[in-house]
Amino acid sequence: MGAALDFLQEAGVVLTLAAPDRLAASGRLTDDARQFIREHKAELLRELTAANDPVPPDPLPDELRELVGLVAALEGWGWDVPDTLAIMRRQVLVDGVPVAELVGEMRWHLETNHGEAWAERQAIQLEGCTLWP
Repeated sequence: MGAALDFLQEAGVVLTLAAPDRLAASGRLTDDARQFIREHKAELLRELTAANDPVPPDPLPDELRELVGLVAALEGWGWDVPDTLAIMRRQVLVDGVPVAELVGEMRWHLETNHGEAWAERQAIQLEGCTLWP
């Protein structure tokens, strides 16, 4: 990695290429980190492109993304599901939290706080097909 990417990584920011000319950031995005990214965008794009690292597969299974979406729908979250998933990706990739632990916590939350809706969702599941949005 280059100096700009190293600086952001040390600050707790994970930066990836969203497209050839577009960055995606997650982690501790302070105002200073955002400003640094804006000021060094061209350099960061060059460093990420030069690294030629293939985009790693998403560490979050479909089941976890579905559970997060379900909680968001049931609770009427005012924040974006993608932001929540980005936090979970960081927990897995940076903090070392096992995916199974996140899935278990989401299931526990649904069962504890939304028992009836959770039971209904499980009842309408067909093999290989979920009827929940």
